[in-house]
Amino acid sequence: MVVAGKIFKLTQSMTLAIISEKLSGYHVEEDFEEGDYNSNSLPKLSA
Repeated sequence: MVVAGKIFKLTQSMTLAIISEKLSGYHVEEDFEEGDYNSNSLPKLSA
């Protein structure tokens, strides 16, 4: 199974609780195409 991830670079020091609060509700819909197959995904963050 392939698991993708995103890396966020912090510009200031903060706790994981604050990071989690700031990223709550974050989502981006991504289109995926391979040959004749088209789909879209909705990545989610979990802490």
